[in-house]
Amino acid sequence: MKIETPWGYVETLNESKDLSVSMLVIHPGKEVPNHYHKVMKEVEVEMDSGAVHVWKQGEPHGYKNNTDKEKRVLCIAIPGYDPTDEYSMD
Repeated sequence: MKIETPWGYVETLNESKDLSVSMLVIHPGKEVPNHYHKVMKEVEVEMDSGAVHVWKQGEPHGYKNNTDKEKRVLCIAIPGYDPTDEYSMD
């Protein structure tokens, strides 16, 4: 499944109630705004640099793409991704 966003899109690669694997694609000059989750934990890998992030519940995170190429971030959400568990930092 592919979901369009203001900053690019999210493509779900595998999903269950316990775990989801998605690819975030962030367009050049765009950003995923800082946000947090109350239930989900996430492990994210920035595909260009190999940087790995482990985000605990309540930990703010987001991404900026300051390049002229798409930025890809592999995201593993535990339990599976729930869009109602995303809270803006704004």
